[in-house]
Amino acid sequence: QEYGITNVRPRPEQELIFFGHDDLDQLTYQFTGDYESAFLENHDLSDSMLKELKRWSALWEQASRRPMLRIFTVEGETKAIHDTRTCAVEAVYLPSPGELELLEFCERPRTRSDIPSRLLGSLSLLVERHYILDYEDALITLVTNLAIGVRLRSSLCHGSAH
Repeated sequence: QEYGITNVRPRPEQELIFFGHDDLDQLTYQFTGDYESAFLENHDLSDSMLKELKRWSALWEQASRRPMLRIFTVEGETKAIHDTRTCAVEAVYLPSPGELELLEFCERPRTRSDIPSRLLGSLSLLVERHYILDYEDALITLVTNLAIGVRLRSSLCHGSAH
């Protein structure tokens, strides 16, 4: 009731699993209940959500079409971001040194107050491009590092993941 859920009861299929038990609510870990939700009450919203989920799933069906957001090295030490997601502003972006530092800094979850002042100017662009996720003052990079992935895959294939 604290979360607005009433009439909490075991899910119907649990009765089939624990057939004949009177204390079903003591045996099962899967429950359902009654609650208000915009998703349940607004059919346009739920239809739209299901349509987007199907579209997103289709993007992952073929390996060659899977959305990707990764950073890689070109021409020696120049770093580039390759973005094939549907929200991509451009396919290839050459980040500034400050943007690179901020992306690396946000590989662990951070708050705005954690960010050094010299890097704050880079934040809005990286959030606008969806390279950094900003959710409830938690910031984390979404850009994967290709070199780390290659090294990890190699170490896993050779049985020495460090």
